[in-house]
Amino acid sequence: MTEMRPRTCTNSVPPFGIQESGDGGRSIHPRVLKKARQLWPWAYMHVDVVLHDAPAAAELLEQVAIQVSARLEAETEVARNLKGYLITAFHNHVRRELIRVNRFTYVGLLRELEEKHPLLASDFTDSVEFEIFVNRLTALMPEETQRIVRYRLLDFTWKEIGNALGILASQARNKYYYGVKTALERLVANAAKRRRREE
Repeated sequence: MTEMRPRTCTNSVPPFGIQESGDGGRSIHPRVLKKARQLWPWAYMHVDVVLHDAPAAAELLEQVAIQVSARLEAETEVARNLKGYLITAFHNHVRRELIRVNRFTYVGLLRELEEKHPLLASDFTDSVEFEIFVNRLTALMPEETQRIVRYRLLDFTWKEIGNALGILASQARNKYYYGVKTALERLVANAAKRRRREE
């Protein structure tokens, strides 16, 4: 994918303005900040080409830098190819943002919108409940499988995950599915034990 390769382009690219403090007080590791600064011209142009919204590049890169900083603290293998990890995470983050933005289409005036789509909290609740479920499920997995799940949630391909962990793509996929299966079994068994205790 050629768009993942950083290209030097300083024409009309604003100065790099991301700080170590990050968004909402969450910190960005100095090494991640240094790599983000190096990638900034490419990141700016990439967002301009993909989303047609270049000013959003700084916020998107900051979000990714915060996530990568957290991974760097928790997983030593991230440091081995920090630049590649940051590029891939940013590329995937922009792709998810493109999908999110493209979900919004014009459906009419506000009154028509309210008639067709009454405001419900269920979508938000479902999203929160899914995140809680994923967190509970991954807690029952071995550490390596947890890392694979986190990579998948960031939209990394099996090949990218395999490269990051130093294993084959097929091994990463097998570990993922086996980990999910066994964690689900443990989750169901734990729920059954809890029900029996309550009876």
